Amino acid sequence: HVNLGFTTCVLPATARLMVYAADYSDIVRPFTAADVSAHGELWTPVVQGSEIVVEVYLQTAQRPQLQVTVGQVASGYRFFGAGVTAVPPQGLPDLGPCHIDVACSQGASWLSEISGVGAISTGGSVFCTGAMLNNADPNGRCFFLTAHHCQVAASAASLVVYWNYQNIACGGPNVGSPSQFSTGSTLRADYAATDFTLLELNTAPNPAWGITWLGWEHVCD
Repeated sequence: HVNLGFTTCVLPATARLMVYAADYSDIVRPFTAADVSAHGELWTPVVQGSEIVVEVYLQTAQRPQLQVTVGQVASGYRFFGAGVTAVPPQGLPDLGPCHIDVACSQGASWLSEISGVGAISTGGSVFCTGAMLNNADPNGRCFFLTAHHCQVAASAASLVVYWNYQNIACGGPNVGSPSQFSTGSTLRADYAATDFTLLELNTAPNPAWGITWLGWEHVCD
C-alpha cells in the first residue's frame, strides 16, 4: 500500500483531488478544501497497491490558485493491518485481559461506545486508537481523545483516523476496511502526566458511518 503527505495543499473551492490505485482496484473518495488542515497539509489514507495515481479536477480559471506539494510518500510491504490477530506473534508479551475483540460477546453491551473509537495512523501505519469525545455543551465539535504516549501531538496535521476498523469475528484476523476515514486534526491539549492528547478533527465523520461521541449525557438543571 501507499499513502501520501501533501505538505503544501491549497485547493480552490471547486477543486477535487483524487487518489487511486493505478489498476482502479482501490479508489479513495475525493478530497476538497474542507479536508486540508489549518496547517495547509493533507495526508491521505492508505491506497492498496504498489502504484497510485493523483489527479486534481478544477475549473480552468482557478488553476493559478492550486498549490500541491508532495512532501512524503510512504509505502507498506504487506496488506494494511495484515498479521494483526488476537494472539500475539511468538516472542511478544501476552495481551492483557482488557484486550478483547469488539466482535466478541463481551462487546455486546458496548455497541454505541465501540462505534466512537477509531484506529489512528501517521505515515501509513496503524499504531494507536482514540475516541470521539463529547463536551459539556454538547455542540458536535469533533474532539478526539487519544493517549500522550501515542506521540501524535507534533504530527496532528498528518493524523488519519480509520472508523469501524475492527474484526468481523471474535478472535479472527484484523480484516478491517480503511475506507471510512477522517484526515487531519489540530492539537488542542496535551499532558504527559495524565497521558492524554486532545485533538480536534478537521471534518466530522460521515453520519452514515454511525460514529458516536463518547463522554456523558448532558442533563440540564
